[in-house]
Amino acid sequence: MNSMRLKKTTVLFAIAVALCTLMILVYFGSVYALRSLAMAVTDEQHHVSLMRATAEEQSMLAQQLEGVMADRDALKQYFITEEEVVEFLELVEALGRGEGAEVATAAITVVEENESVEQLHLTIKARGSRSAVQGVLSLLEMLPYKSAVVDAAVERVGTAGGGEEWEGTFKVIVAKHTSL
Repeated sequence: MNSMRLKKTTVLFAIAVALCTLMILVYFGSVYALRSLAMAVTDEQHHVSLMRATAEEQSMLAQQLEGVMADRDALKQYFITEEEVVEFLELVEALGRGEGAEVATAAITVVEENESVEQLHLTIKARGSRSAVQGVLSLLEMLPYKSAVVDAAVERVGTAGGGEEWEGTFKVIVAKHTSL
């Protein structure tokens, strides 16, 4: 009976050891699975955070782009384009006629400033009374474009119809945008 009891005890002990081993394996397997799940959740949270940050950055960039586009549209008003050169020269001549002077463009030179902006170097002549020629100069200085009067010469050239006649020669630089 002792041997049977010993056998039974040995079998029970072996079963208990096997169950303990199985429980230890299940425990460590569960710990490994939980760590893997925690790492996956952490990675997903990091991914979601990156997506949110990217979305916020894209939204901010879109707002900045809208502001830049508005600024660009406003800047366009200060430059003339290739298509507007003749219209611009006609405007200058019309302004001079409005002052009572004869205005003509004597010379045009194009100087490239960079790949998208050129400078029109204009020589404009105005003829009329002294106040008319000075009025043309004032109007040239106030043109609503990126422009500058870089040289001005006004001289009396004679008399016409009982009054003095004056001639002004004005060198004006106007910015012209090549790719709007």
